[in-house]
Amino acid sequence: MEDNKSFNNRMNIKYYEEDYNTQKMIFLIDNPEKTERDFIESKIEQFNQLELEYKRKCDLSDDEVYQEIKKTGIVANYISRGFDKSDKNDFEANLENRFLKFRQKYIFKEKNEEGIRSKFYKAKLKSLPNTETTKEEIEQEEKTPYKIALLKELGFFELDKIKKLSKENSFKVIQKLIGGTPRTIKGNINVLNESSLEDRNKYTSNNHIEEVKNYLDKLK
Repeated sequence: MEDNKSFNNRMNIKYYEEDYNTQKMIFLIDNPEKTERDFIESKIEQFNQLELEYKRKCDLSDDEVYQEIKKTGIVANYISRGFDKSDKNDFEANLENRFLKFRQKYIFKEKNEEGIRSKFYKAKLKSLPNTETTKEEIEQEEKTPYKIALLKELGFFELDKIKKLSKENSFKVIQKLIGGTPRTIKGNINVLNESSLEDRNKYTSNNHIEEVKNYLDKLK
């Protein structure tokens, strides 16, 4: 029979997974050029900053803790309004209570909520597939400009079905046909337009036009 600790751990993991999937979806919608890896790394950085702030507050002296508390909204408003003698005891008791809670909260614990979440995201990062560029992928990228030029000479970009697609979806179709990355495809299509400001040193399909014409002529 499952004990309470195992049950709680399982429920926590389920909650973290659901929260992870929701936040990842929002991040990727807001940042379409980013990846899941970017999302995870941004979250880990957030947790690292929280931990630094956590440790900073742990090391504060008593006087510094009081100063931190006095900066908080409720206490700052109380002070700015001024309080008469009848309020003084209540105010000081409230301040002392806040002090004790502050100290209790910021006694650093390895298993605080942020620490657990940080470990969860680091595990997620390790579980991602290796995305290092392989030699085969590099060679594929090098062939992309020639293939884009060939598609142009074949009249691919003038097909009705292609012209009706959004640019992003047309890039996806081309990627299915010739491989490469959407950005490389986009860049090499852009330089086919003489008025484009695309980087012509990086994207070179326009330099292959005569080459593909000669190739097609030989096939006649």
